[in-house]
Amino acid sequence: MPTIPPAENSRTVDLPLPHGVSRRAFLGFCSAVTAALALPEAMTPRIAHAVASAPRLPVVWLATQDCTADTESFLRSVDPGVGSLLFDVISLDYHETLMAAAGARAESSLDDVLASGQDFVCVVEGSIPLADGGVHCTIGGRTAVSIVQEVTAKALFTMAVGSCATDGGIAAARPNPTGATGVAGAVPGITNLVNLPGCPANGVNITAALVYYLTFRELPPLDAAGRPLFAYEQRIHGSGRCERYPFLQAGQTVEAWGDEGHRNGWCLVHMGCRGPSTYANCYQRNWNETTWPIGAGAPCIGCTSPRFWDVNSPFYVYRQRTTTSATSTSPSGDQPTTTSADDATTTTAATTTAATTTTAATAATTTATTTTVPPTVTSTGS
Repeated sequence: MPTIPPAENSRTVDLPLPHGVSRRAFLGFCSAVTAALALPEAMTPRIAHAVASAPRLPVVWLATQDCTADTESFLRSVDPGVGSLLFDVISLDYHETLMAAAGARAESSLDDVLASGQDFVCVVEGSIPLADGGVHCTIGGRTAVSIVQEVTAKALFTMAVGSCATDGGIAAARPNPTGATGVAGAVPGITNLVNLPGCPANGVNITAALVYYLTFRELPPLDAAGRPLFAYEQRIHGSGRCERYPFLQAGQTVEAWGDEGHRNGWCLVHMGCRGPSTYANCYQRNWNETTWPIGAGAPCIGCTSPRFWDVNSPFYVYRQRTTTSATSTSPSGDQPTTTSADDATTTTAATTTAATTTTAATAATTTATTTTVPPTVTSTGS
């Protein structure tokens, strides 16, 4: 993390505020971004000064094989909201979904940015197909891969937002008929790449990464996979992070959807939750500042992990629920048993076969006297 002296005017009282934004809302935004960046609160005035006084940062947002979820997430980022962010902090010079122009006029906007020679940030949303010369995704008569290669070569830096842009996402899942890949796969040797995986990426993290650059004029510290440490350094599964973790420490886990534990917010590790192997800050920076999957009662599917569609699926399968008179032996299946020092617990696929009835979808074994009850839906990979 760079050591930055206070701004010449680090007092926020006299800062020029973005148009239509109250001082309270503006400082709330800067405080939220400071927290998202895992910076000390004392840095809030520095960030506020940079956001209020820095020249607008030109952004070219490319959408390839995508579902627009990352754009939707970005649009729902924290106050003061995307309107002020777009028009007072960044200059969104090209975005197919949000720009008024269409067709040839829209493409001319992109051409103008590239021809201007000005510095700009490239944001890529969606996977890039390489099979058959890239014809599975074309924009304005050009393949997505050719556009991405041209734009990223001229960009100040590139942000791959969402799992599709980082490693191909769902389009790259087996059998991957379009040869989909992420930005790094489509542009070999690319430098200054920031990966923000997630399905979708959290809008707060997208905003925070842009604000970090505005403040320090350099990229945030990254891990070996090119992910910002402020968002992807810590596991979800741990004390002070997941709100269900204390229940695990007390031995209280959900064993079936809708049971007492599920209704009371107990740990979902026995329902296939991928929190123990997932690194993200979802627990701290909720979507729409409201909630996150585990908080809503669903297990984590590990969407920030590489190739999670193949590695972590199937997310939900039918299993035959059974009541037993014995305790299940060593669990197995597509989610291996793991134990770590800070959680001292075992993660399982939460699937069971019994002596009297079974299904092809079950993966763990139990030797017990059983009574069959109606089937229910259970997660084995999320």
